[in-house]
Amino acid sequence: MIWDPSDCNPMHRRIPAEVVSRRPRVVKKVVQEEEKETDEVRVDMKAAAVLKPDARPKWLIKACKMVAESRASPTELYNIVVSRKFGAGLPERIGRKLGLIIRDNLELFSDKQQRFLTSSEFTLIARLVSADGEGAGDAEPEEPAAPAVSEEMLANSQALAREQAAAVRERERHFEEKERQEADKIARMASEAQVRVRREAAQREDRKRILDEEIETEKLKAAEEEAVRRKKLEEEADSIFQRALRHRRRGATTVAGPALCRLARTQSRRLDAARAETSAAAEAGSRRKVAALSLAPAQFS
Repeated sequence: MIWDPSDCNPMHRRIPAEVVSRRPRVVKKVVQEEEKETDEVRVDMKAAAVLKPDARPKWLIKACKMVAESRASPTELYNIVVSRKFGAGLPERIGRKLGLIIRDNLELFSDKQQRFLTSSEFTLIARLVSADGEGAGDAEPEEPAAPAVSEEMLANSQALAREQAAAVRERERHFEEKERQEADKIARMASEAQVRVRREAAQREDRKRILDEEIETEKLKAAEEEAVRRKKLEEEADSIFQRALRHRRRGATTVAGPALCRLARTQSRRLDAARAETSAAAEAGSRRKVAALSLAPAQFS
């Protein structure tokens, strides 16, 4: 409404009424669950085997990226892609996708692994090669690309077979060398044992010979000592007997005769005791020699 200054009606000059409501504002929080795709996956055989066929190409791309960034092991990835659990039972389209992804990321693997991944023994690459061969045959039958790939895969397979054969020959040579060393060691130990037995037998013979010589020497020495004592006792007995005879011839009393006879008998008994003592001493000396030699054989070695 346009205000007129000449209008004196106050109702025309009023402020329009309005209603103000002071209520707490309720903000509706819209929770949007967005699946955030992450670049990290589990490079593990169990995790890869349970994936659906359609999810395996995406998983393989992320796994190759992690290997390139050194966040996963290339050996573990190689063991997964060559496993039958990962590549068996897949549709042809999924198999070709996986083969293309592996072929584009061959530089992640070692030379030996690359040779197997590009050979005809690898299922995914074989599918890819067969699909490429069929497509080339339909479009351009005279295209020689497929035979070239087959020749390359054949050469790689032959190189891998030669390496495996060389490894087998190396292991066999190592085993033969080890067996030869063991046989030489056993033969050397047997020879040493024979030499030791012969040496011990010779030592026993030497100890026996030395013992016999010492026993014989002891016996000779005892016999000489016994002969000397016997001669001395006999001389004493003869002297006593001669004295008794002289006393009898001179008419000595009867007392001297029996005394001399008793003295002669005593001397004879002493002679017998000396003989027995000499024999016992010789035998005891021999036994001591034998015991000493048996207890200490090392002194004759």
